[in-house]
Amino acid sequence: MSGQPGSQRIAPTGGERRTLSIMFTDVAGFSKHSAIDEQRTLRALNRDFDIIYRQVAAHGGQVLNTMGDGMMIVFNSATSCMQCALAIQGDLHRQCLSRPIDGVLQHRIGVHVGDIILNGKNTMGDGVNQASRIETLARPDSIAMSREFHDMVKDKVRFSAKYLGPRRARNIPEAIPIFEIPPIDDAIRQQVADSLFVAPNIDAVDGATGRRGALFLIAAVILIFAAASPIFLLRAAQKSADEQARRDGRGFVMGKADGEVAKDIRQRLGFKDGNNAPVANNQAANDPANNNAPSDSISLTPDQISDIAAKTNAYDYAGVAAEIQASPGATSTQGMVMIKKYENLVQFKQWLSNFVLTTSEASPIQANIDGQPAQVYSIQDGIAIVQNNQLSSHRLWDLKPATVESIAKGASQMPTDSATYAPELTSWIGTFREVHGLDQ
Repeated sequence: MSGQPGSQRIAPTGGERRTLSIMFTDVAGFSKHSAIDEQRTLRALNRDFDIIYRQVAAHGGQVLNTMGDGMMIVFNSATSCMQCALAIQGDLHRQCLSRPIDGVLQHRIGVHVGDIILNGKNTMGDGVNQASRIETLARPDSIAMSREFHDMVKDKVRFSAKYLGPRRARNIPEAIPIFEIPPIDDAIRQQVADSLFVAPNIDAVDGATGRRGALFLIAAVILIFAAASPIFLLRAAQKSADEQARRDGRGFVMGKADGEVAKDIRQRLGFKDGNNAPVANNQAANDPANNNAPSDSISLTPDQISDIAAKTNAYDYAGVAAEIQASPGATSTQGMVMIKKYENLVQFKQWLSNFVLTTSEASPIQANIDGQPAQVYSIQDGIAIVQNNQLSSHRLWDLKPATVESIAKGASQMPTDSATYAPELTSWIGTFREVHGLDQ
């Protein structure tokens, strides 16, 4: 299948190591779709594969292998690889809007640049392993990429990616720093909200971004007229976001006034009201040279407060610790306590991620999730949760904090780790509850 018309041959090198840009794709929930209607699912997959093949050929890549519902694709150029990934994402999204008769499949895309050994039909190398694992970290309809790949293309291709922080992947010893281009629908929703404050610069966009911009403008007009008033739209969106955050149990509700967020952060980190409150929402807070803060406190600007909140919601504890360490007053008593809390959470996250990988269907974690007994164990793309004889698959760090805490408590009761980590686990889980507001 790698000989599709128009594709660029990347000739085997007899086992010689080469550095290429590597893309992996697969379909989220493919087995489930096939179990429901195998023929319809296969027709949809072949239709989507045709789209991918056309874009790969147009961007000078080569499909080296197809693996059931996924592909391994390589490019000589990182720029071409990124442009191809965006084009595939855009084509699949437009097809979704047309509601094709054979249904819609959600594809994940992972991209990386690294070493690969081409030897006939065999491919191997660390770059292949990394790219394959990065694809498993992508959300349905999104594009995930390594830091190395992101840094190579960020100034050459127009796109908007969010840094998700280091993510653990199966059989990869070190956490992989991941950037994500979200599903187009998510990007449109964010652009609609932004457009109520800043007019888009239409002349500055092109290619896939231009297509997204056109979709976003249409969505903005529809939403604004449907709501009759931008104020109505904003209030409704904020109310929905706040309610969802409360339902999920996330640590911070974005959209609060800066002072309220600062108070929320301080309370969840165990600080009392007083002179050591983080500086917020004034000009002095934005001045790194501000020396007016008490010597035993830390100064946080409004931007830093919002960033800490967002990173906490995303379980990016290492990012929060780094943010605090770079702030004025980081060596104060307050600053050191905050840093220590988040460093403990980094260890907690690493422990739980590694522990879950040791579980299986035969040896699951026994947890109590939302008041119901559950079995949790590792599967290829993340974890399985079995409740009431119903199985659902998830990525651990996409779950709400209350569910993560339940899994951690169940894991802490298993004899293989409880003796080794008992003192730390009690403290880590307590800090996790505190920081994410589960005690409220």
